[in-house]
Amino acid sequence: MSISERPLMTACGDSKSYIYSNFNPKYAQMALTILRTHYNFCMPFTTKEGKKKTVKTPAQRMGITDKVFDLKDIIYFT
Repeated sequence: MSISERPLMTACGDSKSYIYSNFNPKYAQMALTILRTHYNFCMPFTTKEGKKKTVKTPAQRMGITDKVFDLKDIIYFT
């Protein structure tokens, strides 16, 4: 992702070149929100509850939802 790249030094090293630096906090925050939502609602993990193992997402373990979502559901709000 180019939103997290830092500025590169020029060949002579006296100044910075911002050619690869597209940092915009608004888009960085949007990308982190998508990643956090994907982790909590789309990625199931095996947990041990009592004597049986279950496969649930963190949101399912908290009781927020009953199903595992797809990334398309998160991005397109379907």
